[in-house]
Amino acid sequence: PGKVDSDDDGMADLWEYNHQLNYQFDDSLEDPDNDYLVNLKEFEYNTDPHQDDSGDNFAIGIDSTDYDVDGKDMDQFVDGLTQGVFSESDIEDFAADFGK
Repeated sequence: PGKVDSDDDGMADLWEYNHQLNYQFDDSLEDPDNDYLVNLKEFEYNTDPHQDDSGDNFAIGIDSTDYDVDGKDMDQFVDGLTQGVFSESDIEDFAADFGK
């Protein structure tokens, strides 16, 4: 039961249910806590999609002093681009700082 994904959104129904998400509707790209991590990334990192202080929050989505090269920062940046939080002009700054 922990692996069933009725809406085929990449998140297990049980996880969605436990985090008050809709396991019958693809809500993988929503970001209820506005921390620049969409629900699918919250699922992958096992963080709380309703708490922006659950260990996944950056003040503005990206902390240029904390590029830990584990993929999380890149995911947040890509999610920010997708949601229109960041613009294409931010890519150069991100690339220059990534890996510090």
